[in-house]
Amino acid sequence: MKKHLIFLLLIIGASGDAAAQEKGPLFTGMYVQWGYNTEGYTRSNIQFAMGNGDKFTLHKVKAHDKPDMDAFIKSPFDISIPQYNYRIGFYLNRKKTKAIEVNFDHIKYVVTGGQT
Repeated sequence: MKKHLIFLLLIIGASGDAAAQEKGPLFTGMYVQWGYNTEGYTRSNIQFAMGNGDKFTLHKVKAHDKPDMDAFIKSPFDISIPQYNYRIGFYLNRKKTKAIEVNFDHIKYVVTGGQT
């Protein structure tokens, strides 16, 4: 999480330097989005490769997500608990039809217990 925030700050800082070297502004605007999400999964095959060379596969595994929407209320400073996404984008033209975007989705894949 910390690495992602540092990366975003570097992009924002670099945009000012890049724009100063061009004749016109490199970016004509920006947007930021943050929100929660929920996911659905089909059955999956999960493969494991152990350090000692052993390999095995779990076939047709059921899984679910763990949105935990009220986790933000329970622990507001632990931002990694809920599922969330954020993106930041920079428009490349005045019509705002072209942009460069960085997007991050934090989801949780939880294997449903009791499967055989």
